[in-house]
Amino acid sequence: TLLGYSFVRSTLDNLGFDYIVFDDHHFKTDLQFKDAIPMLELLRDTAKNQKLSFGVKLTNTFPVDVKEEQLPSEEMYMSGRSLAPLTLALASRLSTHFKGALPISYSGGADFNNIQEIFSSGIWPITMATTMLKPGGYQRMTQIAELLEKEKYTPFSGVDVDKIEKLGIKAREGYSLKGEAIYKKSLKPLPSRKLQRKVPLFDCYVASCFEGCPIHQDIPAYLRLIGEEKYEKALQVITDKNPLPFITGTICAHPCMSKCTRSFYDSSIYIREQKLLAAQKAFPTILAKAKKQHTPVVSNKKVGIVGGGPAGLSAAFFLSREGVPVTLFEKHNTLGGIVSQVIPDFRISAQSIENDIALAKAYGAEFVTNTEITSINDLFKKGFTHVILAIGAWECQKMDIEGTTTVDALTFLKEYKEENSEILGKKYGKPLVVIGGGNTAMDTARAAKRLPGVEKVQLVYRRTKRYMPADEEELLLAEKEGIEFYQLLNPLRYNKNTSELVCQVMALGNPDSSGRRSPLPTGATQSIKADTIITATGSGISTAFYEKNGIEIDTKGLPLLSESGETSVKN
Repeated sequence: TLLGYSFVRSTLDNLGFDYIVFDDHHFKTDLQFKDAIPMLELLRDTAKNQKLSFGVKLTNTFPVDVKEEQLPSEEMYMSGRSLAPLTLALASRLSTHFKGALPISYSGGADFNNIQEIFSSGIWPITMATTMLKPGGYQRMTQIAELLEKEKYTPFSGVDVDKIEKLGIKAREGYSLKGEAIYKKSLKPLPSRKLQRKVPLFDCYVASCFEGCPIHQDIPAYLRLIGEEKYEKALQVITDKNPLPFITGTICAHPCMSKCTRSFYDSSIYIREQKLLAAQKAFPTILAKAKKQHTPVVSNKKVGIVGGGPAGLSAAFFLSREGVPVTLFEKHNTLGGIVSQVIPDFRISAQSIENDIALAKAYGAEFVTNTEITSINDLFKKGFTHVILAIGAWECQKMDIEGTTTVDALTFLKEYKEENSEILGKKYGKPLVVIGGGNTAMDTARAAKRLPGVEKVQLVYRRTKRYMPADEEELLLAEKEGIEFYQLLNPLRYNKNTSELVCQVMALGNPDSSGRRSPLPTGATQSIKADTIITATGSGISTAFYEKNGIEIDTKGLPLLSESGETSVKN
C-alpha cells in the first residue's frame, strides 16, 4: 500500500490481473510513503546508536475482495506471482532513497524464475510460501538450492540500486532481466482445471485430460504410444472414439489441454498436436486396414443421416464400422459442413478434411451429395428404419445497426472460400470492421486481411481481449497478422456521410454470472472508418426444419430429446 492505489491498480491491470478486485480504502488508512521514510530513518539511526542492525521485510500479502465465492469471506490475501512486481517496485523505491544502504529481507513472489536475480542484487534473506504450495513445490526447493549454490555469499554491503531498479521496471512489463515472461498473466483467463463431475469415494484416480475431453478419448494411452513412436497403435486408440483425427488434430478447441495438470508446473502437454502427428504418420495404414475390414451386416437396420458435417461424418463412421447400412445425404456438393465450406484454408487444409472424409467412407457407408432432405417421412418411406439429424448451426445471429446493412460472418467466409479474392476485395472496400470476439470473428478478420484492396481490418468488441471468447492462439495470430483491436466499444449506428461506425465507449464493471467483467456504458462515443461491417456475434440452429417435421422444440429453441438423443418423432 506504500506504492499508492493508482500505481498498484495500473500495474496489475497491465499484467493481466485486472480481475483482482480492491478499492482504495487500505491505501488511505495504511502508512503513507512520505510518513514511512522518516520512520525508517529514525529506526535506522536508533539501531545504529544501540549497535544493532535494522532493515525492512518486504512485503505483506495484499488484501483484495472476494467477488466470486473463492473463499467464505469478504476479503482474501494476494501473494505469489502477482505480488512480485509490486514488491520489487517498493524494494527499488526504498533502495533508491537509502542509496542501497537499507538491508531488505524479501518475501513477495520469489520463486525459481526470479530468486537468483533478487539475491544477486543484494537482497536477502528470501522467504517463500506460494511456490511451496504449488504441485512440485518441494522439487522446486531443490532446484532453487542448486541455483543459489552457484552464487557467492558475502556479508551485506548494500543493495545494487541500478540492478533492483531494472529488475522492478522489467517486472512491471511482465519480464525477468533475461526476457522471460514470468509475471504476465495469460492473455485469456485459464479455465477451471477441476473435474466437472463429483469425484467418487474410492476410485478417485482419473486423468483430468480424459475427463476434460467431451468424448472421453484415452489421451494418456495414445500419448504414451506416440512417445514410443507406435503411431499406428496410437491412431487406433484415437479412432476408437474419434473418427476425425485430422480435423480435431488441427482446429479442436482442446479442452483436454486446459485441464492438463502439467500446466501447474509450466504449460500443458500439446495433446492436439500429438494427435495430428499420429494421424499424419499412420493414416495410410489405418485407412487400408479399415477398407479391408468386413463387419457382419446388421440386417434389420438401415440408417439415413441428414447432413455431411463433422457430426454426420462421425455417425456414418461409427455405424458402418459396426456393420449398420448407412446412407448420408448432404445438400451441398462437398462434405465437411462448416469445416470445409466456411473455415478458411489457412486454419485447416482441404487435404486434412479429405483424409477424415476418406476415413468416414472406409467401412462402406454411402454418401449422396447435392441432395437436400426436407421430409423425414420420405426417408422412412424409402426403407430407412432410423434417421440421424446432423444439420449443423448455420443460423447467424443478426445484428442490426442503424444506418447500414451488415454482412454476417458465415456468408463472408463462404464467399472467401468460393469466389475470386480480387473481386471480393473490391466489393468490401478498404477499411473494414468485424464485430465480435470469438474464433469466427478471428477467422473473418484474418480472411479479410488477405483480400487484395482491403487496407485495414478492425475488430470491435465490447469487452477487453481478456474476455473475448476466442481461443488465445487464434487471438494472438490475428494480432500478429496486423488486425487492429478496438476494445470496450459497443456499436451504436453507422454514419453514411462520413463512412464511420459510431460506437459507445464501455468500461469494465464487476464480474457477471459468466465470471467475465460486465461492460458498462460510459456515455462517451468513438467513431471508426468502415466501408463494410461484418458481424460475427454467434450462430445457432434453425428451428424451421424441425418444426416442419413435427419435432418438438424446447424453451432454448433446440429439439426436445430423450436421454438416448431421440426426438419426439420415433426413430
